[in-house]
Amino acid sequence: MAFSTLSRNAFNSLRGINNSASLLRFSTQSQIKPTSTSQISKALSSQKVTTLTPALARHFSATSVNLSPDHAKSDHTTLWTIERFLSAGLLAVIPAAYLVPSAALEYALVLSIVMHSHWGIEALVVDYARAEVVGAAVAKVSHLAVYILSIITLAGLMNLILNGGGIVDGTKKLWALKSK
Repeated sequence: MAFSTLSRNAFNSLRGINNSASLLRFSTQSQIKPTSTSQISKALSSQKVTTLTPALARHFSATSVNLSPDHAKSDHTTLWTIERFLSAGLLAVIPAAYLVPSAALEYALVLSIVMHSHWGIEALVVDYARAEVVGAAVAKVSHLAVYILSIITLAGLMNLILNGGGIVDGTKKLWALKSK
């Protein structure tokens, strides 16, 4: 099978070369004729050489960015870095909590999941519930709702760890349910 594929491909490429050679005869492209160096030097010497004028060149400089007073007082790169470390940490915390069940790992899991979710939902609210779009009151209520939702979620999951079987045990019980 491999030999037939190899020979078929070789035959097709030979046929393609023959077809392309026959197409070249019908080409409508003009042929390029060599030009002597004396003709090129005459053409270049007759042209006036000028430098770039200020109209053609644009001045470029790097300046600092002017931020609004709200953004100037905080550095968002630190938060961005923390968010990325938390997201990478979730890759370790989730399996660790299921492989080695303990209250400490469950608290780390709950805190990581709630923080990750809070930052994601807050980013949505910041992007889509801007004061310019929905009004100042709705924007503030939306931000407040994100914080309230995150606090209630964190409190509920911690209560489940303290008084219930825990997050891991609850998830295992959900996975064990069978439909009727």
